[in-house]
Amino acid sequence: MKNIYLVITFLFFTKLWSQSATTTIYLIRHAEKVDNSADPELSEAGKARAAKWAQYFKDKPIDYFFVTSYKRTALTAWPIGEAQNKHLFETYDPDMPLMGLANKYRGKTLLIVGHSNTIPAAINELLLEKTYPDIPDNEFGYLYKITVTGSKITHELIKT
Repeated sequence: MKNIYLVITFLFFTKLWSQSATTTIYLIRHAEKVDNSADPELSEAGKARAAKWAQYFKDKPIDYFFVTSYKRTALTAWPIGEAQNKHLFETYDPDMPLMGLANKYRGKTLLIVGHSNTIPAAINELLLEKTYPDIPDNEFGYLYKITVTGSKITHELIKT
């Protein structure tokens, strides 16, 4: 009988912990690219921006990195991962709802590197309203921070 109480108590606190664990999702657009070809490399300005992102995130440990199938997103994330000694990136599917990632990686910190139209669209879907427009083509310094704790979602746009 004592074991049953222990199991029930354990399950109760596990459930309570999982509901209160905060998931943080950072979303950035890939850095500047060399040209408008299908899958370009980063330009020198893009490489410099990626290095600045690594500096920005140096005191914000990332548990999981997500990039799209385009080189420019992986090349943007690489210096951040390198600075944090993490070199394994997950493939980000922009059609996957952010809440699905928040639930799957509950209590973790994620970085998603995407595109000017997919990042705001994913956030707007999560918020159930069009809060953020597409990122202007000439803007690469937007950082979106989403926190999910239970059913509470907070969000902010930080322009770096």
